[in-house]
Amino acid sequence: MQKYIRKKRFINRENLNYREVRYDEIDKVTHIIKSGYHKDWGREFFYKMIDNENYILNIIKLNNKIIGFVAMQIAIDECDIIMIIIDKKYRGNGYSNYLIEETLRFLMVFGIKKIFLDVAKNNYPAIHLYEKFGFEKTNERPAYYKYNNIEIDALSYRLINN
Repeated sequence: MQKYIRKKRFINRENLNYREVRYDEIDKVTHIIKSGYHKDWGREFFYKMIDNENYILNIIKLNNKIIGFVAMQIAIDECDIIMIIIDKKYRGNGYSNYLIEETLRFLMVFGIKKIFLDVAKNNYPAIHLYEKFGFEKTNERPAYYKYNNIEIDALSYRLINN
């Protein structure tokens, strides 16, 4: 794996807010996904997620502007992170660190012990981030993602949240 190196950035946490999304904020979430992700999930997907007690959709706000989100599925004491995205305009500023930290804290409060996620094998910044937080690679999934008719392998990760 290629080593990903980035200068450490420090963010002012006073201007950041992590919380569950509201119905009236779904359009902002879908805007982030359309501008920075290879698949458009659509607002109905997120509305259904909010209505289902087994799913959690949390946002990160900077000065009252939604700049990222995490979508998760919960089952007893386990969580599958479906997607975690920072708006393209705000990447590289340490906000993903804050989003992961707050998500892990949030899940710990609810007694979630095991956290799983998949990441594209070529997404080196995300892999570096997850490994920094203690996620361990458990599996490789060939051709798991498809983007512009190109198949991309995924790496599966697990974290025991203590």
